[in-house]
Amino acid sequence: MTSAKAVPETVPAPLPEDDDLLGVQQAAALTGCSPQTLYNLRHRKAGPECLMVKGRLKYRRSALLEWATKADVETLPNPAPASRDSAAMTTAEVLALPPSMDLDAACNALGIGTTTGYRLVKADSFPCPVIKLGRSIRVPKTGLLRVLGLDASEDRSATGA
Repeated sequence: MTSAKAVPETVPAPLPEDDDLLGVQQAAALTGCSPQTLYNLRHRKAGPECLMVKGRLKYRRSALLEWATKADVETLPNPAPASRDSAAMTTAEVLALPPSMDLDAACNALGIGTTTGYRLVKADSFPCPVIKLGRSIRVPKTGLLRVLGLDASEDRSATGA
């Protein structure tokens, strides 16, 4: 007759009352990082301490706050290089835009990423009026100039009208 061996259970240390476990979305909101940034930092072993609970990635609130106070831009690994494509347009470039433009051009003029621009449009929070034509999104130049604080008369003088 064989007897089953008792397997010792590992019991994690109890958490303090104020140190709750947060999911990735909650941790991202608390730190100001995107969820993908937290995943990338975990992969590089450079992010806040985390643990797996029932197959889910969890962060202790105290570890997140400690990491967020220590982390600054210089210490984050592999910062993305600035490129000309992501830079905001000059005043002359904005004034040279057509009367109506696609969302990518408007985002470039505002100095925001296109993904952020599409999210703002979806949430009806884009900083200037947009026109949705089926799957196409157009941005009138007058609204863009108003948001950028440029005078429409500058536009007419630049085009020679």
